[in-house]
Amino acid sequence: MTKAKILLVDDEEILRLTVSSDLQDAGYEVDTAVDGRHACVCLAEKSYDLIITDLFMEEVDGMQVMGEANRLDPTCSIILLTGYGNVESVVEALRGGADDYLLKPYKHEELFFRLTRCLEKRQLRVELKETERRLRQSHAELEKKSSGADNGTPGEKYGDIRQ
Repeated sequence: MTKAKILLVDDEEILRLTVSSDLQDAGYEVDTAVDGRHACVCLAEKSYDLIITDLFMEEVDGMQVMGEANRLDPTCSIILLTGYGNVESVVEALRGGADDYLLKPYKHEELFFRLTRCLEKRQLRVELKETERRLRQSHAELEKKSSGADNGTPGEKYGDIRQ
C-alpha cells in the first residue's frame, strides 16, 4: 500500500514543523503550506489523501482551502484545526465538508486517531466511487445490448417461451 499524501496548512511555523515531522516519522508523505493561498497552489499541483488545515488564517482561511479541496477532489479528507473553537464554527465546518475538527492544543494521539479514521473514510469514498462507476458502465452495456434487440418481436427480444 502506498503512503498517504497529506497537506498540512498552518501559519504557525512551530506547529507545521513538529506535526510535519511527526507525520513523516509515522510514514506519511507530507507537504506543508504556510497559509491558505499557498495551500490552494499545492492543491492545484498535486492531489492529497488528507488535508489538515488551520481554520483561521489571513486572506484565505481553512474553510476556503476546504472548499477548493472538495472542488478538486471530493474524496479528499479534511481535518480543520483551530485554537478558537466554538459550536458555530464546528457546525459550519462539518456542514462545509470537513471530516473532523480538532481544537488546539491537542494531544498527539488524538491527531493520529482522527487522521487514521479520516483516511479510512476516504478509502470508503474512493471504493464507493469506483463501484458506482462500474455499475454505470454495466448499466450502459446492458442498455446498449437491449437497444440492439429492439428491432425484433417481443419473442425474439426476450426469448419466445412458447417454443
